[in-house]
Amino acid sequence: MILGFFSLKAMRVGGLALGYAAIVWLSRTQGPAELGQYLFLLNSVVVVGTLSALSLPTLVQRLSARLESDSIGAGTVIVLRGRGFLIPVMAAAGAMVLLALDADRPLTLPGAAMLTAAAVGFAVTLVLIETLRVTRGPKVSEVQRNLVRPALILLLLLTGIHAYWAVPIGVLGALAVVLWMARWALRQDTRSDASIAAYVRERARDLPTVFGLEALGLVFGAMDLVLFGLLENATETGIYGASSRFGMLVNVALLAGNAQMIRHIAKVAAGNDVGEVSLASMRRQIRLVRFSSTGLFLALLATLPVYAWIVDLPADELWPYFLIVAGSYWLQGMLGPANMFLVQGHEAGRLIRYHFCGIVVFGLVASILFVHGTTLAIPLGVAAGANTVKILAWLRVRRSWGLRI
Repeated sequence: MILGFFSLKAMRVGGLALGYAAIVWLSRTQGPAELGQYLFLLNSVVVVGTLSALSLPTLVQRLSARLESDSIGAGTVIVLRGRGFLIPVMAAAGAMVLLALDADRPLTLPGAAMLTAAAVGFAVTLVLIETLRVTRGPKVSEVQRNLVRPALILLLLLTGIHAYWAVPIGVLGALAVVLWMARWALRQDTRSDASIAAYVRERARDLPTVFGLEALGLVFGAMDLVLFGLLENATETGIYGASSRFGMLVNVALLAGNAQMIRHIAKVAAGNDVGEVSLASMRRQIRLVRFSSTGLFLALLATLPVYAWIVDLPADELWPYFLIVAGSYWLQGMLGPANMFLVQGHEAGRLIRYHFCGIVVFGLVASILFVHGTTLAIPLGVAAGANTVKILAWLRVRRSWGLRI
C-alpha cells in the first residue's frame, strides 16, 4: 500500500511539474499578462468541464462498488447514454458565463465554442477515467488524469502555439488518448446489462442533489476562478495563479493513492461487510496522507523564494497567497476524506446544507475584510468557507458513523 501510495503521488507530482514548466516558460517568455490569460483559460476549462460532468464520475464510482469490473464498461455507456446529452448544454452555458466575466477578453461566439468543446472533452474524460480506474487499475487512470493533458499542452506551447488554442487542443487530445485506453471496456459485452440499467436508474435519482453539491463545492474548490471573475486586470492573475499552483502541490499529498480509499468508502457506505482489515488499511492510508501533506507543506514553504525567482514574480507578493491556499489544502488533508463518505453514503443533502453554511461564512469573512480594505479578502473568505464545509463533514462522520478518520 505504501509503495502504491508514493508511486501514485509521484505521478501527480510529475503532472504538476509539467504544468509548472508551462507556467515558467510563459512567465519568462510572454510575461505575467499572458500567464494570467493562460491560467484563466485552463481553470475555466477545468471548472466548466467538472460542472458539465453532472456527477457522472460519482455514479461510475458507485457502480464500481456494486458491479464486477467486466460490467463497468457497459455501465459507463448506459450512464453516458442517459445523461450525456446534458453535458454540452451545461458546457455551453458555463462557457458563456465565464467568458463574460473575463474583462480582458471580449465575449465572442468562436471563443465560447472553443471553451465549450474543451469543457465537453474534459467532462467525458473524467467519466472515462473512473472506468479505467476499475478496469485497468489506479496507475493507468492516474497517468491519464495527471500526465497526458499537461504534457500535451506543454508540447503545444513549446512549439509556438498560442495558449488560447494549446489548452483546448491538449484537453481534446487527452480525451482521444483515454478513449483509446478504454475502448475494450466500453465495447465489452455483458449479460448483466439489465441489472446495470436498473442500478443506474436507481442511483440517478439523486444526481440533481449531487450535482448541486459539486456545483457549490466548486465555488470553493476553484479558488483561482473566484478571484479571476472579480479582477479587472488579468496581469494580477499571474501572481495569484502561480502561487496557488505552488500551493496546490500540497494537494498532491492529500489524495494521492485515493483510488483505494474510494473503494473502501464505497463499500462502507453501501453497508457491505468490509472487515477490520479494510478499515485499518484505510486508516493507515489517511495517516500517510497527513504525514506527507505536512512534510510537503513545510518543504514548499522553505522553497517558495526559489520558485518566485524561477517564475520571475515578486516573492513578497507570492507569500500571502501561498499561505492561504496551501494552508487551506493542508487543513483539509488533516480532516480526511469526510466529504467522500457523505457523498458515497447518499447524504448529499446534508453536505449541501454544509455548503450553504460555507457560503455564509465566505460572504461574511470576505465582506468584512473587503470593507476594511484587505487585498486578500476574497481568497481568505474562500479558505474560511471551504474549511467550514470540511470541518462540518468531518464532525458528522466521527459522530454518526463512528469512524475515527
